Amino acid sequence: MRRAALPLLLAALLSPALAQAGALSVCTEASPEGFDVVQYNALTTTNASADVLMNRLVEFDATSGKVVPSLAESWTVSADGLVYDFRLRPGVKFHSTPYFKPSRVLNADDVLFSFQRMLYPAHSWHKITQSGYPHAQSLQLPSLIKQVEAPDPLSVRFTLDHPDATFLATLSMGFASIYPAEYADQLLKAGTPEKLNSQPVGTGPFVFNRFQKDAVVRYRANPDYFNGKPAVDPLIFAITPDANAYLDSVLAIFFAFGASFELPVAMVILVLLGWVTPQQFKEGRGYAIVGIFVVAAVLTPPDVVSQLMLAIPMCLLYELGIHAARWLVPSSVVKKPAA
Repeated sequence: MRRAALPLLLAALLSPALAQAGALSVCTEASPEGFDVVQYNALTTTNASADVLMNRLVEFDATSGKVVPSLAESWTVSADGLVYDFRLRPGVKFHSTPYFKPSRVLNADDVLFSFQRMLYPAHSWHKITQSGYPHAQSLQLPSLIKQVEAPDPLSVRFTLDHPDATFLATLSMGFASIYPAEYADQLLKAGTPEKLNSQPVGTGPFVFNRFQKDAVVRYRANPDYFNGKPAVDPLIFAITPDANAYLDSVLAIFFAFGASFELPVAMVILVLLGWVTPQQFKEGRGYAIVGIFVVAAVLTPPDVVSQLMLAIPMCLLYELGIHAARWLVPSSVVKKPAA
């Protein structure tokens, strides 16, 4: 399913035809379990991590049905099918984020880290992943791959225990994504290795921005992507676990936005009825703003941007209502209500 659908989606995201597209929202049915994709099997997790944030040595081209170069620009296979030599693409940059500033470009150390932590029980990162490496283990990679080594900084060699015709295609799967060894060292020294799962760094077309469980994952285009900056920016994964719940929330938002534009009218009517004065509206502005933000938080998804999109117009409409009451209501009507 992933091979058939996601590469087509990503091809569309990176297409020059979307040069004027700007922001793009994609609906997904569930929150990612995390962003360290090697720990998980769920398709939604792969979509939100490996497919947009990461690259592999090779990729699977769904259009041609072939394995094509990615972080490895070329490779050779020995005559006996046991040795795979990959030549890495030079100058590939990792994402620069508030929590990680890479000091170098991709090299063989990053590939060694990404695979050795899954394959070697003695590796310093092997036991950090409490859930293990389900995909690598199900494919029996620890018994298939005898050794991973780096003949030079831009070369990686895999030596297999026995020939496997599917090995190259296996390296195009999400769990074979390449992580920055420098970032892993930084986290290990800080005693926060779990952040690899919540603050991901890769080489992919999009850079992680923010994740809010059961609501949204936000990404920005990677300006240093080796295949060129994507036209889509930002990319938003809108998480909709239940279609009916999503429809209800959309209707609630439409209702809230529609009702908010009636706020000045309601305020003028209250003044005309003599229940309140423009001065009282002005004095109660602070309480009104708090109430508006509470209403926005209840009616919109648990997303700050969505809440502000409703709350800010309502605050402005409240101010408009005060001025409208002063302008439109005769001074003889504007009187202080009886106690």
